[in-house]
Amino acid sequence: MVAVEGRHVEDACRLWTEMPVGGVSVSDLDPKALEDFRRLAVSSGRLSPEVAGLPREGLLEALDLTVGGRLKRAAVLLFHPDPGRVLGPTYVKIGMFEGPELLFLDEFSGPLIHRAIMAADILTTKYMLRTVKHDGIVRMVMDRYPELAVREAVMNAVVHNDYSQGIPIQIKVTADDIWIFNSGGLPSGWTVDTLIGRHDPVLRNPSIASAFYRAGLMELSGSGIGMMGFLFEGCSDFPPVFRADPDFSVELRKPTKAR
Repeated sequence: MVAVEGRHVEDACRLWTEMPVGGVSVSDLDPKALEDFRRLAVSSGRLSPEVAGLPREGLLEALDLTVGGRLKRAAVLLFHPDPGRVLGPTYVKIGMFEGPELLFLDEFSGPLIHRAIMAADILTTKYMLRTVKHDGIVRMVMDRYPELAVREAVMNAVVHNDYSQGIPIQIKVTADDIWIFNSGGLPSGWTVDTLIGRHDPVLRNPSIASAFYRAGLMELSGSGIGMMGFLFEGCSDFPPVFRADPDFSVELRKPTKAR
């Protein structure tokens, strides 16, 4: 069994994504999603080729994605071609706004392992424009946002979302900021200050977090928030703003410094 270390929001037997689901089997999972995971996990160096090369049933068991021979909901979310058909709405929405007007919208469904990558890719290409300024003859490129920080924010939202609520992950982009929302707040007794400070990771979806870590799509749980703040220090006077009221969101303000 491989897993990301950390305490869970509740006891594992009560976590929604850790519970088994009926009416779906390994043969129902998307072969490409599983193969892409194998490739990413070996490339990241976080899963041995021997484990990655196991048959599907063995791989899912090694990843702690089965319970008593049945697939966990986490396995369906990660690798089913249409997890929404089995578990209810699970998609990601990205919209570009000018004031209250929606200019354009993208929605992503399918296996979570693909959906997160697609959403991050589209957000950092289609939605993240770059501004070019000149200081005399020197050309200065203003990156709209540090790409690694934006990707980490997207991955955090996907990994820590409360999928039992059936509320889509929502990303709102304007000329001045990016707002990323996922349902589910902080662990009981936590505040935003707890999250920003040194803390032990507490996982809502431990099996999903483990799979994303093994695939190299996120860092160890508990380290991403600090990394995002560090990346923004070099390009903006405005650090990321985290809110939990009661659901979780992060606001990334447009960078103000040339690089």
